[in-house]
Amino acid sequence: MFSNLKDNKQHTFWDTQPVINTLNKKCNNNNLVNGPIKNIQNMIQQETKLPSQFYWTFIDIYNDEELNNIYTYLINHYHEYNDTITFKYSKEILTWYLQKSNNKNFILAIKIKKSNKIIGLITMIPITLKIYDKIVNSGIINFLCVHKEFRKQNLVPLLITEITRLATTNNIYQALYTSGHLLINPISNCTYYHRPINIKKLIEINFIALNKNVTNKMMYKIYKIPESKFNKKIRKMNLMDLDIVFQLYTNYISKFKIHPIFTQEEFNNWFSNNNQIIYSYVLTNNNDIPTDFFSFFKITSNLTGQFKYDTIDIAYPSCIIANTIKPNELMNEMLFVIEKNNFDVLSCLNIMDNQLFIKECKFLPGTGFLNYHLYNWQCPIIESNMIGFMLI
Repeated sequence: MFSNLKDNKQHTFWDTQPVINTLNKKCNNNNLVNGPIKNIQNMIQQETKLPSQFYWTFIDIYNDEELNNIYTYLINHYHEYNDTITFKYSKEILTWYLQKSNNKNFILAIKIKKSNKIIGLITMIPITLKIYDKIVNSGIINFLCVHKEFRKQNLVPLLITEITRLATTNNIYQALYTSGHLLINPISNCTYYHRPINIKKLIEINFIALNKNVTNKMMYKIYKIPESKFNKKIRKMNLMDLDIVFQLYTNYISKFKIHPIFTQEEFNNWFSNNNQIIYSYVLTNNNDIPTDFFSFFKITSNLTGQFKYDTIDIAYPSCIIANTIKPNELMNEMLFVIEKNNFDVLSCLNIMDNQLFIKECKFLPGTGFLNYHLYNWQCPIIESNMIGFMLI
């Protein structure tokens, strides 16, 4: 996700970039040809120049000190969920997510020469995307953020320019990124929805508000998690399941207008159960063969304010494949698992097939939204339910 992109300088920068302004009334989105905008292969050859007091450096996530530095930096300066919740990406989830970036030197930071303190960060993960009918060697941009004390120095364009240069040297000329702010070129606008789990806590931290005629007791009853109907057939995905579930995933994801194309190894990396970061489960038939699948990841966020709680545990679904039961039934099984693992809330976007269970499973519409963007690629606008990828 892009952070710190609210001022007009950033929009001036985007006007110079190979992106389509889909907000322009003169832009006929449906007539856009699906393809690259510009040949940028030789566009940026020299390292992007920084002010003299700063320098470029790469972050090694397998170095404990450097991992701790970006962990602390992101807590203090990255995206805020709202006035009381700040994302707290654990060291474990950063290592899991960024491990592909580390090999290609795509974890890029700006530091101060005198103190070696990080004041800017941007990351990219190489990925193969299918956009409509085209297969694109691409990158996912994430964790773009500038230190709060240096946000008037216009460092965001420098970070984007330099990561673009590094990408092109590795034959990557397109990128996918998201933003909670409205930039000039969204290909899709998606809305957050939240399913309350820990009602008492969510009321106390003002995550959900009581209506005048609704009591706490009524809220507990309304949002009580249903008992599992398929408990004997729901289990954690194991190593023996990976080949079969990969085929389930590949068949399912192909219907969306934009989605990743994973190898078996990449799928294993994204979805294998991983130290209470990634939770993946299967519904099996009578022969214990997986037929349905769901997976979610955990982000613990900090709470600021006068609360008796310090954190909130949020589950985000990354994939839900309902083949033999209805989507809302599979979501109820997922909610049952999430509650048993002591999460406070499940948050999702109205992407993929999520709209098939949002209402029936009592999700509440959130106040946040997320825009999906493409760099150096144009295509017709994509409906939110045709987006086939959830980014952390």
